[in-house]
Amino acid sequence: MAGPSLQQVQELLSKLIGAPEGVGPALPALSLEEQARWQGLIRHGGALDPIERLDVYANMYFFRIRDALADDFPVVRATIGADAFHNFVTDYLLVHPSRSFSLRDVGSAVPQFARSHPYTGTWPWLGDLAALEWSVVEAFDAADAPMLSAEQWAAYAAEELANRRLVWHPSLRVLACEYPVHQAWQRFQRDEPLPTLAPEETWIRVWRNQERVFVAAMTRDEATVLRSHETLADAGEFLAATYGQSRATELLANWLVAWVQSRVLCGVEPITRREQR
Repeated sequence: MAGPSLQQVQELLSKLIGAPEGVGPALPALSLEEQARWQGLIRHGGALDPIERLDVYANMYFFRIRDALADDFPVVRATIGADAFHNFVTDYLLVHPSRSFSLRDVGSAVPQFARSHPYTGTWPWLGDLAALEWSVVEAFDAADAPMLSAEQWAAYAAEELANRRLVWHPSLRVLACEYPVHQAWQRFQRDEPLPTLAPEETWIRVWRNQERVFVAAMTRDEATVLRSHETLADAGEFLAATYGQSRATELLANWLVAWVQSRVLCGVEPITRREQR
């Protein structure tokens, strides 16, 4: 009788080594065929039995993923503590095992997972915090683009700008949060004690300038403009409906200065005739 194929052996080892709770607890979940393959897969003898031998690799695999997630979510880890974070990662990998060759992608579902995890009973802002930290990862890895300088911005005539599309830096992320989690992130960067957060509707932007990622809170209206209004004319109409024309113009002018100075805005570009229809 022919033995298992290389692919079958690889698939079996992947299941066992990737099991977050270890090789032993993963064995009963194998099919009868897989359990039969397991019996002859690893030699008996020596100081370690087959399960213990494979657990050496399984532990290395788990700890490498855990450490990668700790690098991507350092404020989550600092908030709940190292032991709880270890358990959180175990729970996470049971639901979202790594499917990518790259550790870069393993944390993509952490924000969604954190929102429904039992730890939110103690730290209800955990999901928002994880979403912020993943946005930081995405911003850091985003493509680069030329920045718009203050001199370049000043060279535009007002009538040129009204119906041109605002072009944001590819790293820009806008988050709507139920808690002011930017405060926890900023305190962590300064090595200050992390706060206990109270519910508060918070809008946050995340972006990268050169090799550094920035996080800042903003108003709902500024977030709406960043998310939904492509042209200055659209943005002005949106703001004027709430604040009146004079105040809308003032707000937009202040934001534009801040966007250019912080290097969020890359430039403006014409809207095609097809888009205008």
